[in-house]
Amino acid sequence: MAEKGVWNTKDTYKKIDWELVAKLFEADCTILETCAMVGLCRDAVNKSCKKDNGCTLMEFKEKHRFRGNTNLRSKQYSSAIEGDRGMLIWLGKNRLDQSDHRAYDIKGETKVSVVNFGTKEAKPWQEPKKQEETL
Repeated sequence: MAEKGVWNTKDTYKKIDWELVAKLFEADCTILETCAMVGLCRDAVNKSCKKDNGCTLMEFKEKHRFRGNTNLRSKQYSSAIEGDRGMLIWLGKNRLDQSDHRAYDIKGETKVSVVNFGTKEAKPWQEPKKQEETL
């Protein structure tokens, strides 16, 4: 991308390095952080983006943010495949929903029998009857 410029608020011409802006967005910098690095206000950078790139600053940011995410995922995957144990564990937990802990989901009715140590047979558990409150 070639450097293109914009007039800033002090009536001086300032060039915008769109390659730098793209790299900052790939690193997931915010629009305000990026504008601060460029040295222009958000409105000026947005207007220049529409003129120079044919899209809004937000669209430009999302395009390059997704590119950064793709590069990062690719690098993580490569590290894991090359045997980085920590990355293998991290990807397993975050991508494959693997866990160090086992969780059991018990559904259904649990039957409890009460055993009497006498001559009577075991009886199934029954909830105690609630007594009605009287005023």
